[in-house]
Amino acid sequence: ASDWSSDVCSSDLLAGLPELGRARCFAKPGGTWPMLIGTESGIIAWDASGTARIAGNPANAGLKDPFICDIVADGSGGEVCFLATRSGISLLGADLSLTPLDSVLSEGSGPPPQGMVYDLDTGPDNTVWAASEGKIYGIKKSGEGYLCRQYAMEQDSASENNDILCIKADMDGNVWAGTRDGVYMLCRDTGCFTHSARVSAGTRNILVSNIWADRKHRLWITSNYGIDQISANSDGNLRSRMSFGPEEGLVDPLIPGHALAMLDDGTMVLGSAHGLQYVPLME
Repeated sequence: ASDWSSDVCSSDLLAGLPELGRARCFAKPGGTWPMLIGTESGIIAWDASGTARIAGNPANAGLKDPFICDIVADGSGGEVCFLATRSGISLLGADLSLTPLDSVLSEGSGPPPQGMVYDLDTGPDNTVWAASEGKIYGIKKSGEGYLCRQYAMEQDSASENNDILCIKADMDGNVWAGTRDGVYMLCRDTGCFTHSARVSAGTRNILVSNIWADRKHRLWITSNYGIDQISANSDGNLRSRMSFGPEEGLVDPLIPGHALAMLDDGTMVLGSAHGLQYVPLME
């Protein structure tokens, strides 16, 4: 992160902490813990002075699985963060306490995700969205607890499985889902999914690994065919508006989950098996 000095993440600051395996994701929620990094065995949290602490390990009953897939802040104004794991969702408090989501659900809530949670995102109305297998879950603060609603994707007969690998809520409240068979949109008004096998290649079996928004709130996806800007027409049909692939100089089109960032000038930085790739965006 550009506003962190180089010594914040130095090995000296990690001295004495247990080995937590590879880093999987990070978040900058602000407040007590300006920087959180999710690893294969728990959470590393840095305070404003650069002091690192550990939250979560196999012995901690509040974390069903210490393998952290994603982190997002609860958008309702508190300092709670949602942690996606291989066994559902846990909540991380400002005191680094850990609580399973299913223990803080309000009356009338639907069931929370119990299996692998691949991705999390916070929508404009502060709903936290979770992608788990073939379902999307909307989680919203309600009193002292949370309400959870499940949206199931119908199994497509032409697709072997519809695991949702990544999600992104747009400014209209719709939720976009990347799968091993293209991109889907969960319509806010109908609660139904619209599907597009997408785009540049014009074929099925398009593995979508990331969905994110640029500074103008335009949505982009990365897949095994490259990068596309996507949108929905007024009739709900999905389309690609701009594409970058091998023909435009993209060396490795398959970008691992969370391995991307956007610079202040709008340039996309993409991680891959061949190092970093830079893609300038049209403003």
